[in-house]
Amino acid sequence: MKILIATFLTILLLSSCYKNPELPPPAIPQQKMADILADIHLVEALLTEIVPGDKKDSLAQFYYQQVYFIHDVSGEDIEQSMEIYYQDPFILDSLYTKVVRKLENDKTLYVPKPKKGK
Repeated sequence: MKILIATFLTILLLSSCYKNPELPPPAIPQQKMADILADIHLVEALLTEIVPGDKKDSLAQFYYQQVYFIHDVSGEDIEQSMEIYYQDPFILDSLYTKVVRKLENDKTLYVPKPKKGK
């Protein structure tokens, strides 16, 4: 029994000393990344709902290049940043909370308001 307790305490002690390696900072800060992801989700919705299947690939490439140009980033910057954000679930959750909030706020720009009297 003493061996079991000693083993448990040793494992507990060693695991408490473990420190996650420091992640490098993402190439794109969180707020800018939220804006980029919101635009990417709008592009994906457009491609899914409106664009005919035979034109999706060429238009997807065009739309993604527009998003990169507007935000002055590259696809590699986005991939590198997302890999880092994926490492921390709390930061990723915070990031997507910002994305959802932005999309909800922007929705009023895209959804037509019902006309009065009808």
